[in-house]
Amino acid sequence: MKTTIYNILNIKMEAVAALSFYHQLRSFIRLKDKKSFGCLMGLNSTNVKDSELMGAVISIMQTKHPLALEQYVIDLKQ
Repeated sequence: MKTTIYNILNIKMEAVAALSFYHQLRSFIRLKDKKSFGCLMGLNSTNVKDSELMGAVISIMQTKHPLALEQYVIDLKQ
């Protein structure tokens, strides 16, 4: 997950922080975008790698919730 975050958002973080970031974004999607969350849960039930799940979460945030993603990134850098 941390490699995916770095490759897409150019942010370095440790594995535990990357997992926390994933859960924060996924929780946001669960609350604000139930259709996309349903797609994520479909991916989650298959043998998809963690990096692919993180990529999917970031992709949803970039396309549907860019301002929220920007705020999460700002919070990370503080």
